[in-house]
Amino acid sequence: MKTRSLLDQIYAFLNQRPVYHTLFWLALYGTMVGTSLRQGIDLHTTLYNETIQALFFAGLVYCNLLFLIPNYLARHAFIYFGLVLAACAIVTPIEVLVLYLVYSDAPSIRPM
Repeated sequence: MKTRSLLDQIYAFLNQRPVYHTLFWLALYGTMVGTSLRQGIDLHTTLYNETIQALFFAGLVYCNLLFLIPNYLARHAFIYFGLVLAACAIVTPIEVLVLYLVYSDAPSIRPM
């Protein structure tokens, strides 16, 4: 009976929103870093690039999750999809600019 109780406790812990969000972002970040390292990019550059990208991804995801979905998806689906596209179209050039500025002193390691 103790093992079932332990499994219930583990499930209850993993089922908390902050826990599974953190696990998701860590898994995504690890995948992004692993993919970049397999492409031959050094660790320092990879960590900088993927941290910046993950922060921008998180901003888009939580803007969508906390603002756009509750306010627009059910009532105004076309407006919702337009706002999602607009957010991506605005954030992507900002992300590219940030990466450009981070590596402005080292053009040989700028991300493609």
